[in-house]
Amino acid sequence: MNVKKLVLRAVAVFGLFTLIILLLNLTAGTIAKPFEAKPSETTETSVVWGQIPTAEESEIARIDAGAEILEAHFINVGNADATLLMFSDGKRVLIDSGYYETADVLLNYLRVQGITHLDALILTHAHSDHCGAMPEIMENVEIGTFYMPSCPEELIPSDTSYDILLEVLDENNIIPVDPDPGEVILSGADYYIEVLSDDNKDYEDLNDYSIILRVNVKNISMLLMGDVEAAAEEDLLSSGYEIRSDILRVSHHGSGSSSTDAFLKKVLPKTAIISCNEENNEYGHPHKSALDRLNEYGIKVYRTDKDGTVIIRTDGEIYEVITERE
Repeated sequence: MNVKKLVLRAVAVFGLFTLIILLLNLTAGTIAKPFEAKPSETTETSVVWGQIPTAEESEIARIDAGAEILEAHFINVGNADATLLMFSDGKRVLIDSGYYETADVLLNYLRVQGITHLDALILTHAHSDHCGAMPEIMENVEIGTFYMPSCPEELIPSDTSYDILLEVLDENNIIPVDPDPGEVILSGADYYIEVLSDDNKDYEDLNDYSIILRVNVKNISMLLMGDVEAAAEEDLLSSGYEIRSDILRVSHHGSGSSSTDAFLKKVLPKTAIISCNEENNEYGHPHKSALDRLNEYGIKVYRTDKDGTVIIRTDGEIYEVITERE
């Protein structure tokens, strides 16, 4: 082989090696989307059971036993929030924890579900109805990554629950991660969780700094809105992100200042879940105006104060809704 051919071959090998290194550098530290989620066109909600089904009862489910990719548990913790995501590959995510006063309820629920480790624990924002039981969770469950948004210091609540949380984080050397807009914080072969909120915006209300998540499972999508108000909803509408979703976890317990007409028109959910306690909350959640707007769009609404804990199971093509109560 002559010298010229040897030189050309060496150049080609070096170029390929350089390209591989470049690609590795570009993807380092990020979680790639396993697929690009698209709006679903032909999903449907199945029969609602009057109680959480046993293993025997699940055999009659429209989704074959063992075929589900995600079970989303919207846990009844009163006028507060706690959402557990259980993926078929074993990954577990808890979003918010409710008040300190209902910590035992939440911990017991996690024990029943066999939860000893959470791949991600997410605090959408610093209000006590979302962070109150976080210290108890951290002391009883192994935590992978803890996510929490940043916000202006003047909006941080002078709240015992939040102060205790900060102390527990410090004592356990847990460093909160503030996710970036568009970041994929967890993924599997058939799903990924994407952050849609941007806490670099300038808001006057702490609620608007809530972490917004879109959970994409093949052709089924779920939008989890934290407690954002109309201002953050408007920014989300103009963000360019795909937000159309089959399932909506309604913002701020059904507050009248959230779930605006423009927002619902863009998301077009078929099913909505409101975590609330109508009888024992000073704010009157859920507000009639929000319920009226949801009704106008023909959205089926489930409420934890009336339906108890709500579970949604999906195989990525259809989904089922299971309620604790009839």
